[in-house]
Amino acid sequence: MMPDLDKLFTQADKQLLREAFVGNETDSDEYGEGWPAKGFYWIQTTEADEKMTALALTWLQAWNGEGRGRYAGAAAARPLCELIFDRMWAAGETPYCSDLPDNEYALFSANELRVYLADLKESQA
Repeated sequence: MMPDLDKLFTQADKQLLREAFVGNETDSDEYGEGWPAKGFYWIQTTEADEKMTALALTWLQAWNGEGRGRYAGAAAARPLCELIFDRMWAAGETPYCSDLPDNEYALFSANELRVYLADLKESQA
């Protein structure tokens, strides 16, 4: 059973984690190095519906329209990443990965997430 993350973390904590994820995915070299493939990965791992499809289409149109370069479509990917984070959070999951050797993409445990959150807060102090 997945944990209810809203009971384990404050809304301020959730916002900080959300912004860290969205910022990392769209405002850093992570976007240039991993997208669009990473965008497709995130889309397929969450429930696709009309809203997800519309945001994905907006992102892809921006990516194509901006020349498909290293950072093409990055701004348009933000709302898509926000929705992905929110959906995963509601399901008791997060997009942060653990470095467990047997599963490169294992979901963070609540304790690992607390450590990561503390590091985020410390880096912003």
